[in-house]
Amino acid sequence: MWIRAGLLVVVMAAGARAEGLVVAPATSPGVPFTIGPATTVITGPVGKDGLPDYAAVLNERYGKGVTGENNAAVEWLHLMGDDILAGDERDAELRAMGARLAPTGTAVWSEENDPVQLATTAKQLWRAADFPEVDSFVKQRGPLLDRLVDLSGKTHWFWPAVISGDGLYLYTGPRYAGAADLLRALASRATERAANKDFAGFERDTVALLRLSQLCGHGATMLERVIADVAQSLAVDDLSAAAEAQVFTRGQWKQLAAAATDIAPVDNIEPLDVLLRYEDLRAQQLTAIGAHDSFLKDPDAAEDPAFVAMLVNRGHLDWNLILERDNADWDECIRIERMPAGPAREGSVKAMDQRFAKGLRAAVDDENHLDRHPGESWQAYSERVQAWSISVSPAGLANDTLAKRQDEATATWEKLHALLVAQSQSR
Repeated sequence: MWIRAGLLVVVMAAGARAEGLVVAPATSPGVPFTIGPATTVITGPVGKDGLPDYAAVLNERYGKGVTGENNAAVEWLHLMGDDILAGDERDAELRAMGARLAPTGTAVWSEENDPVQLATTAKQLWRAADFPEVDSFVKQRGPLLDRLVDLSGKTHWFWPAVISGDGLYLYTGPRYAGAADLLRALASRATERAANKDFAGFERDTVALLRLSQLCGHGATMLERVIADVAQSLAVDDLSAAAEAQVFTRGQWKQLAAAATDIAPVDNIEPLDVLLRYEDLRAQQLTAIGAHDSFLKDPDAAEDPAFVAMLVNRGHLDWNLILERDNADWDECIRIERMPAGPAREGSVKAMDQRFAKGLRAAVDDENHLDRHPGESWQAYSERVQAWSISVSPAGLANDTLAKRQDEATATWEKLHALLVAQSQSR
């Protein structure tokens, strides 16, 4: 990726059309492109820099009805450690979440001494004699796992987007470090309880995994959707192991099925369209208005000669053309991602990848410089700039892998549904 990854501190923005926010195309002073659905997707609100305020739109979309009390992300933050927020952004993030720092001395989850056997015990029924190290670990971490169960009962999950003082986005979502083992530990406690025919304990822990998948599955970032995938997959493994061992009655399975009624498949494609598109558009727009011109003083800091060429020529580029074509490419990418698995999608993915690769080759020459050719029109040059920029955007880089991840998430949910139905109807 080019300089976007350095400027947007963590993956933060994207672009589905936000309901109720698209109005007639307009312009802002000093902005060299039209603000409208075809170029910027959203048209308001507008920030001090004259650009659409994508952070406000994201917070409106994902933060509806959220309070400090009902937001599970607050308790997740306290469980994983408030220090996952850097000092400069911590206050702004906490204010936006309606939260405060956890009291001094609050216990936090640690990756230290996590047994390697958690990957095994999370997927099969087991007893203390089989895995004494895991049994000791789960008991010692029991209070932290109980906090995880409690936060899964909250109704919302929201990590707000905030903007730094220099106008560049800052976004902090849940860190992934330690999250997988935290979820595996809860799943392992569930499978041990199932082995001991502790249905109440098994139900509590497994349903917590399902609720976590639902909560994180509504998050705005890819990372949150990954956590949701892991939680749902672990819950299915727990339930499958219990079903194979036949440790619970049909009535108990009906109870589990009732608890999972509202669980939906994780949508991994949404962040590509609703988060990463805005990041891509925002990066282009910041370049267009000169917010990145400081890199011209030290081109090596930009790490990409093509980006430097884009900055040098930004006053001549057709930014409407660039943004409109970017959005058309995003639309096509999302359309392909949403296609069912099969030859048609594979052919579409291959064709788009080849087009992006061809555009990149045509755009970049002379050891990755994006220089304007002698006599080349500014429109033609803008087209080459767009071909380069989209090819190194999330749309150009994640074209096939996300669709396959979505296939896996849908298959996991279908297995969950089929398993609960079958066990609820078994004799």
